[in-house]
Amino acid sequence: MPDFLALEWNQDGLRGIDAHVSPQRVAVRRTFTLNWPDATTPEKNPQQAGEWLHQEMSRLGIRAQQVLIALPREEAVVRRLEVPEVPENELCDLVRLQTSTRSSVPLDKLRLDFVPLPSTEAKIETIVLSATVPAEYVDRLQAVCEAAQLKLASVGLAPAAAAAVVDQLEPAQDIDRNAACLLVNVRPSRLDMSIVQAGHLLTAHSVPFSDLNEQALLSETSRFVASVPAFGDDSHLSHVWLSGEENLSALSGPLVKRIGCGAASMIDPFSAVGVDLETDESPQSPSEHVVPIGLLLVQAGLSKPTFDFLNPRKPPVKRDLRKLRLALAAAVVVLAVGLAYGTLQLQIGDLDQAVAAREAREEKLDGIIKQGQADVQSAAAISDWSKTNTNWLEQMLALDKALENERRVYLRDLHFERAPRDGGAIMRADLFARERRDVLAILQDLADANYEVTSHNIDRTDTDPRYPYETRIDVRFQQPEESDTKDNAASQDDVDSGESVSHRELVGRAEQVRAS
Repeated sequence: MPDFLALEWNQDGLRGIDAHVSPQRVAVRRTFTLNWPDATTPEKNPQQAGEWLHQEMSRLGIRAQQVLIALPREEAVVRRLEVPEVPENELCDLVRLQTSTRSSVPLDKLRLDFVPLPSTEAKIETIVLSATVPAEYVDRLQAVCEAAQLKLASVGLAPAAAAAVVDQLEPAQDIDRNAACLLVNVRPSRLDMSIVQAGHLLTAHSVPFSDLNEQALLSETSRFVASVPAFGDDSHLSHVWLSGEENLSALSGPLVKRIGCGAASMIDPFSAVGVDLETDESPQSPSEHVVPIGLLLVQAGLSKPTFDFLNPRKPPVKRDLRKLRLALAAAVVVLAVGLAYGTLQLQIGDLDQAVAAREAREEKLDGIIKQGQADVQSAAAISDWSKTNTNWLEQMLALDKALENERRVYLRDLHFERAPRDGGAIMRADLFARERRDVLAILQDLADANYEVTSHNIDRTDTDPRYPYETRIDVRFQQPEESDTKDNAASQDDVDSGESVSHRELVGRAEQVRAS
């Protein structure tokens, strides 16, 4: 925890401690007492008072920036209230209601805080100690701290801070903490008295005076004790604690005798549990700093929480179940959306894997196709060749059929070849005829049979005296259809497979023609 500056705030000056506060420990570094300049009091000019305080803090070498302030008892109105026993979340409103009915000043102009007190089994109501201070007083403290470049962290009450010290002294002094004790704090211009039991401030009272002597102190103390309502089973005070600027040890005996308590002693706040004095300069009057030490003990969590007019007690925040339901509904929606999104992502992942597998397969098939492209091209070339291939035997049989009635001509030196333009079939042969008109007749018969025939000059020759007329002819066979090509290929397969009867017949018929 950080450093804190604890101040007991009075009209005439300040009494303070610079300390480092950690959980369950207070390390005191410096103690000091300051008096307000006559023309620079907070009531007259908060801005100048803050600037003066800043200069004093710099002069003392104090590094703390957060300030804990305890107000004197006369600045607050303290009331002991008995309210019906209600749940904790309704107690604040009930205390405010009762305080508003008893206060002559509207609550919006006051700072209110309260502390619940321990109740006995016989009581069915809740007892609280409430305190109010003017709101403008707290605002003035804020202005002074801002001008001093300090941050106001808490505004408490001096008697409650002193009770926190007593709470930490009792275990060390071997005193019954459940019994009530009297705390008397003597200041130059006032006398503060309070009843403390089990670390709780039960009631407090302040009496202003100009010249307090022993008799007046005993009288005021007796009057205060007599006016306090019952605070226990036997209303007996077990101890009296004294603190102040002067040594009050001489009053111990008369006080014990006057109010009938067990014992009386001076308070040494630096001997409280959890307080360490880290400065080489010991305070001349340790009991003067009981209030700042009490503020620090509360801040460290060593003592019970007390009044804080800057951060008053508030009812617990009610749980808004509607917001919880909305949050749960939103969580369900987010979960459903998350599940749907996750499912969608899984499906997308599966589809991506399937696409990747198909792409890999397609790439593999493309490679196979690329490797077989040469074979495909070769097959296509073979297919194209087979489409234009001519079955010469079939063509010769067809030509022989076209010339079967012609006995006056014959063909010799037959040559078969492909046409250079379209790959068709051409037969070149020498035609011999008995007469010239026989040549012309055969040419006409071939034309009638849809053959394209080209004839050269018809010459008379002595090659074959029986057939003296000779000419050179070119016979162009018709290009077969696709079905005919298939049939021709099948016929060619039959011929290649050993069906040689047709071939022999064709040769025989050719010999017969030659002989005739």
